[in-house]
Amino acid sequence: MKRGAWPVLGVLVFASLQAGCAGDGPGGGGGAGADAPAPARTYERSRPITTSGPVFASGRAAAAQRAREKAQREAEARARAQAEAEAFERAQQEAARRGAREKDRQARGDVRGTAGPAAGARPASGETASAETARTGPASAETARTETTSTGTSGAKAPSGGAAGPTYAQVVKAWNERTGRLQKVRGSAVVSVRFTDADGDRRWEQGEGVLQVVQPGKLALSVTKVSETILWIGCDARRYWIIDATKNRRAYVGAHEAVTREKIEKLGMPAAPRDLLMLTGIAALPELAGRGVPAVRSVPGDAGTVTFDLKRDGALWRFTADAEYFEPTRIEIIDERSGEAVVAAELSEYEQVKLQGVGGFYPRMASRIRLAHAPSGSDMGLSLSELSDGGKRRLPAELFDFEGLAEKLGVKEVVDLDSQPSMRATDAEAE
Repeated sequence: MKRGAWPVLGVLVFASLQAGCAGDGPGGGGGAGADAPAPARTYERSRPITTSGPVFASGRAAAAQRAREKAQREAEARARAQAEAEAFERAQQEAARRGAREKDRQARGDVRGTAGPAAGARPASGETASAETARTGPASAETARTETTSTGTSGAKAPSGGAAGPTYAQVVKAWNERTGRLQKVRGSAVVSVRFTDADGDRRWEQGEGVLQVVQPGKLALSVTKVSETILWIGCDARRYWIIDATKNRRAYVGAHEAVTREKIEKLGMPAAPRDLLMLTGIAALPELAGRGVPAVRSVPGDAGTVTFDLKRDGALWRFTADAEYFEPTRIEIIDERSGEAVVAAELSEYEQVKLQGVGGFYPRMASRIRLAHAPSGSDMGLSLSELSDGGKRRLPAELFDFEGLAEKLGVKEVVDLDSQPSMRATDAEAE
């Protein structure tokens, strides 16, 4: 072959190879290209992604099942909270009836003694105070003279009327050992609140929330509906606040030192936010000595329960607790003029509060709490679960920062409860 024919031959070979490759397509000619599944590969590559397969159907079914289970849990929580509210209301009515009957008996002079060899036994006719002192001892006689308190129409249990119980120092020791380990508390909550708001409208709110506490004076209780915060109750060492995060977008704030019963009633809350720390049974009791030490008495007809009165922040508080571990079962704020309970908290179903990095037994607190404010008819129910000290969450300071919360929750108006009736949030920030 001539030397000049090689380039021409190369061109012909290259052209034939191109023709063979073209035969691989649909309807293409023979060779290896005719047997290759190119159309199938092209179809697989161009087929659109679909969510109708069995894997995706299974995922959608699981998501739907989770949504149904969540809806069922929320419905059960609402039904449980409603049942608890109704049961609490019936108990309050029954307590009021018992109190009225007791008041009638007292009006007729049928009042039992407060001390004696048999609890509740009336002294014999003609027995003098000195004879009673000789029989019962000076402490019991002094208690009989100074600690007698009539039962109000609310059915509040008075510390008098039962046998002498443990000393106040014993109660404080056990109480404060428990609360001393509850320096931080976090728990999921189902919250129900019935109240009359500042505009005079009767409202009932219920939702899921979180209770978060940092002792001695920080509290945050949030209430959410459909993942939206609708109410935030909180306080720090100086102030307390209630944020209405519904369409009103209004916040109320005041100083602890200026709080009054009238202000709290105007807000429709059963108690001031700082008082919630004591009403939930997680605040410490003061250690007292001398004449200021309250008398601890057993509850008449219930040897396993003790009760005592205590002055706190200018108000009379009444505590009822079990006689073994001194865990509170009822805490009240008493109107000293009438003897009636203005605020009452019922505490039950104690659960352990898990502490991060701590072994052994954990401290306990009530997981079912019902608070009622008799004058306004407001009440609040808390059903707590997953109680802990916050673990790794560490309860950040932002939870107790009023200005930050107001901004985050989109507050449009701030009502200063201690000065002018209201002021715009922008004006408050400017000041």
